[in-house]
Amino acid sequence: INDWIDIGVFFDKEEEHLLFEKRVKIDRPEMSFSFVVDSLPVKAAIDPRHLLIDRVYDDNSKTLVLE
Repeated sequence: INDWIDIGVFFDKEEEHLLFEKRVKIDRPEMSFSFVVDSLPVKAAIDPRHLLIDRVYDDNSKTLVLE
């Protein structure tokens, strides 16, 4: 893939309240990103607003784990 895609974080498990969103260029199979936000996020998502055509939206988000 070589495209600009929105990534974001939610502060609720239901993915109703988007805490942060940014459009980033995805040009490798595996990439990592770091962001500073004002609250503790619960989930991170690719295309959090479901703007892109996708057969399965459920695999676009992951629950975050504190390390």
